[in-house]
Amino acid sequence: MPGVQQMKGDKARLRTRVTDDGMDYKGFNIAMHELGHCVEQTITLYDIDQYMLNGVPNTAFTEALAFVFQERDLQVLGIKNPNPLHREMMALDIFWGCYEIMGVSLVDMNVWKWLYAHPDASKAELKNAVIRISKDIWNKY
Repeated sequence: MPGVQQMKGDKARLRTRVTDDGMDYKGFNIAMHELGHCVEQTITLYDIDQYMLNGVPNTAFTEALAFVFQERDLQVLGIKNPNPLHREMMALDIFWGCYEIMGVSLVDMNVWKWLYAHPDASKAELKNAVIRISKDIWNKY
C-alpha cells in the first residue's frame, strides 16, 4: 500500500468489516477488494528483479488490481449474474468512471498551468479560476 514500509517476511494483512451477525455481502465485497491489495503488495515485494524497485508503482496500479478482485466477488461465491446485459453495463460503467476521472485530471492539469502562469494569485482568484476551468472542461467534454 502506498506510503507503507514493507520488509520481506512481513505478512500482508487483510482488513474488512464483520458485523456481530457475521460477514455480510458488503463486508465480503470489501474483503475481495482488500485481497487485491494484499496480492499486489506480495507481488510488488517479492516478484521483482531488484529489491530497491519494490512497492506499488502508483495508486492507480494498486487500485486497479484491487478492483479486478472486487469485480469477481460473486464469481468467487459461485453465483452467476443473471442480468443478460451485465457485460454491456460493466463496459458502460467503466467508460463513465474513466470519463469522470479524466475530467478531474484535466481540471487538475489546467489549474496547475494557471497557477504557474499566475504565481501571485490570491485564494479568491484561484477559486474563481478553478470554477471557470471546471466549467470549461465540463462544457468541452
